[in-house]
Amino acid sequence: MDEKATRLTASIKAITAELKADPSWEGASSALLETLELTVERAAFARLYLHVMFPNGDGDIARDQVLHEHVRRVAGATSAARAGVAARHLWAAPYPRAQRHLRHLPVYRAPRDKLACVMRCVTSIMAVLGLTEGAAPSADDLTPVLVYVILK
Repeated sequence: MDEKATRLTASIKAITAELKADPSWEGASSALLETLELTVERAAFARLYLHVMFPNGDGDIARDQVLHEHVRRVAGATSAARAGVAARHLWAAPYPRAQRHLRHLPVYRAPRDKLACVMRCVTSIMAVLGLTEGAAPSADDLTPVLVYVILK
């Protein structure tokens, strides 16, 4: 972790500790305290998001748009089979539920929330792959499907 990330993490922990020390939180359940930590993290990342993700302002935003356009063009020329999805899993393409989960990714600001979003996508894919007869799905089955879902 670099210096800025370390300072941000320390600041979030300090704010959370200060809030927990407040007498109004005395007797709060562990679930409520966990929600407090998550709320502080979300608030911090919501305020810092543009500065962290796009530190060079319009230049970073323009590069992000170029990448998005490139991915869109690649997606137009890619099929599930071409992405390497095993023939036994092609029946489920284009994996709409997983795509729906992934479409929500830009909404989230906190890293924890972004990871949870990706995990929901992966869980959805694995659930669908598990419906296929034969061996249980593995990472070799997941990876091409995940790439395909990201592209689509």
